[in-house]
Amino acid sequence: MANKLVRGSFIIFLGNIIFRVGGYLYRFLMAILLGPTAYGILGITLPFQGIFQTLAAGRWSSASYCKIRC
Repeated sequence: MANKLVRGSFIIFLGNIIFRVGGYLYRFLMAILLGPTAYGILGITLPFQGIFQTLAAGRWSSASYCKIRC
């Protein structure tokens, strides 16, 4: 059981590192390719993308929905 847990944790750890490096490369390349103004606009729009993805996934529980709407 412990061996399985360690192996699974290691796989998640490696995946996390790979995606973080990919995100860093994405931001670096976008900054070079877009320039300061367009990169600033991209930086403003990314949080909205995350909000819309959360809303589209429909993962709102009734309790969290009531906190916002009630």
